[in-house]
Amino acid sequence: MMEAGGEFENHGKQFYLDNIAIHLGGMAAELVVLGEHGDRVASDLDGATRLAIILDRHLGMNGVLHAWPAGVDERLIDRVRRRDSPLTRRIEPILREQLARAKTIIGSHRTSLEGLWLELIGRGHLAGQQIVEGLRPDETTNLPMPKTRRKIRQRLHGEGEST
Repeated sequence: MMEAGGEFENHGKQFYLDNIAIHLGGMAAELVVLGEHGDRVASDLDGATRLAIILDRHLGMNGVLHAWPAGVDERLIDRVRRRDSPLTRRIEPILREQLARAKTIIGSHRTSLEGLWLELIGRGHLAGQQIVEGLRPDETTNLPMPKTRRKIRQRLHGEGEST
């Protein structure tokens, strides 16, 4: 694909795996913080699944070289998804691995994420730069007190505050 400036952009398998992990980030966050995920992850999970199918069936990046012709039709993805159980068995490990990867990333930044949640609750909004500056791996941040974690859980679940 020709990009602006006349340069060709070529994405390898890792690019697609990264994007699958990004799609699964919301689910990973809910699993890490709440211990389960809700139904709002459906569209993200669908997007991750579609990328895994494209990686496998269209790009030949998952050990299968018989690929679709250029131009991925959404109806083709839906049709194959319903009928190709070997495909499902091949992409399930990809989805599970990238979900685990996303959970690891979320977990490694959990302390700063909890701090950002409290700030968001207090202010009602955060700018993108505040979020970027507030994210640090846990080993470089101070752990919040158990009281702070309890306060976050109560706010997330809509419970009354107790200290």
